[in-house]
Amino acid sequence: MSISEEILKLIENGITDWDEIYNRLIRNYSKSTVSSAKKRLIQQGKIKEETINGKKILSIPKIVNSYEEEFEKKYGQTLRDYIKSKITEYKDNPAFSIRDFALNCMMPEINEDITNHPLKAREILNKIYSEIYHEHYWELPDKKITIYNTLNKPKRITEINSKDINKLIEFEGMVIQSSKIMPRTETASYICMGCGKEITVKMGIWDSPLKLKLTCPNCQTTMTYNDENSTMIDFQEIRIQELELSEDGRQRDVTAFIEGFEKGVYSGKLKVVGVPIKKPKKDSSVSDMFIYVVHYEELDKQEISITEEDIENIKKISKDP
Repeated sequence: MSISEEILKLIENGITDWDEIYNRLIRNYSKSTVSSAKKRLIQQGKIKEETINGKKILSIPKIVNSYEEEFEKKYGQTLRDYIKSKITEYKDNPAFSIRDFALNCMMPEINEDITNHPLKAREILNKIYSEIYHEHYWELPDKKITIYNTLNKPKRITEINSKDINKLIEFEGMVIQSSKIMPRTETASYICMGCGKEITVKMGIWDSPLKLKLTCPNCQTTMTYNDENSTMIDFQEIRIQELELSEDGRQRDVTAFIEGFEKGVYSGKLKVVGVPIKKPKKDSSVSDMFIYVVHYEELDKQEISITEEDIENIKKISKDP
């Protein structure tokens, strides 16, 4: 994610005070590049700056939401009809197949639109899915849409590069290390102890809800983090190793983040659909790259069933000298 994209994301999440945005970003970027990014966004018409009560406040003109509007205009009704036809199937496994939708609805161009903006597209799909699920079952779903069966050529881990950042890719690999399942704050709630106003902020993977400082837009009081009203999601970090040897005879690996799935992943071969994201290294122009997983499939998994006869035979063998 670029500095400009981070500024836009913070504003979308309700953080509009320029001083707060600036102080947050200079932890990872130089002061001059952060200021330049803001200036560039203003020149491009993507944000506007106003002085309110002596503070510089940033906002996003409606035009910035053009991707969501165009996507909704282009696919909205067709997606609603498609997901409605799949709602029984989606109840237990809300997995959106790009290939199936493209072929059945004669819209192969959706593959490119989702590939180029996978996280935004997923938000739209989740919104449509939640609406239809609520209409059908009179409650909100407890699972999020996953995306799979792209029309893109699968990559090797060694082929993933900077051009793939924030794009949808597909690859296979072997799990070689995994963390335990941990709770991650997905949305953080903040309350003003002065006037009682509450604000909810969507948290990125590297965001700390306790370190985020927000000022109440009503009375300018520093807001307090409210853990009780914040929402959590199951999170896991895994390392996936390439199946083939690279030219130097080594097997490369990549760290991936999995969240919101029913169970953890601890071993085995996976087919992964995910989005490469980057985290800048401190005091450097170089970034570490990770994969945010939007769908995975366990490959070569064998279900083992043991009958009563098998148990008796095992007992007999164990008694043999």
